[in-house]
Amino acid sequence: MGTLYQDIFVGMGAPRDRVSVLDIRTPVDARQAKAVEALKDATAVYFTGGDQERLSDVLSDTELMESIRLRCRSGSLVVGGTSAGASALGHHMISRGYSGESPTPAIVTVKTGLGLLPNVIVDQHFHQRNRLVRLITAVAYHPHCIGMGIDENTAAIIRADQTLTVIGVGSVTLVDGSHMTSTVERTPEDDLFNLSDARVHFLGTGSRFDLARMKPL
Repeated sequence: MGTLYQDIFVGMGAPRDRVSVLDIRTPVDARQAKAVEALKDATAVYFTGGDQERLSDVLSDTELMESIRLRCRSGSLVVGGTSAGASALGHHMISRGYSGESPTPAIVTVKTGLGLLPNVIVDQHFHQRNRLVRLITAVAYHPHCIGMGIDENTAAIIRADQTLTVIGVGSVTLVDGSHMTSTVERTPEDDLFNLSDARVHFLGTGSRFDLARMKPL
C-alpha cells in the first residue's frame, strides 16, 4: 500500500526522494524517537485507507501523533487522508456504521479519532454508499460538531482560517446540527428516532464555505 501511494505522489510531481513511508504497526512503534524524527523534515502527512478504528488505536495517544497535531496547528504541516484515513481525522470518528438504513440509534458507532479536526465528523464514499442518514445520526449524538460527507474522487480542503474548498468530480455534504433536536439518546437502539431542524449543505467542485460561520462564500 505504501509503495502504491509513493508512485501516486511521484506521478503528481513530488520528488521520489521526498516521499517516504512511515511503517507504524503498533503504538510502541509510534512512541519511538525515530518515528518522531522521521517527521521532522516532512511538509505533509497522508493517512491511507483501511480501518479508521485501527488508525486511532495505534496512533492516538503517542508522541508521533502529538507531534503531527502540534505541527498541523502551527501551520507547518499539511495533513490529509483517504477513506478510513479521512474518517480518522476528527476528534469524534465514525468507527462502524450501516449504509442506506433508516434512522435508528444503532446505525452508527462514534469513537475517539485522531483529533486533527476537533469539531468535524468525517464520513467518506458518501453518496456512492448512501451514508447521509448515518452521518446525520452521528451529528445527532454530537450536535456541536459539523458532519462532513466526502464523495469518492473528491477532496475537502480546510485551511487554518476554517474556509473549506471543494475539488474533484463529486460533492461534499455538510450537516449543521447547531439547531437540531432529536430523540436519539432516549430511543431503543433498533427503533426509529425523531429528528428536526438539521441543516444540510451540498457543495460541488469549486465551492467555498466558511465553517466558522457555516455560510457559503
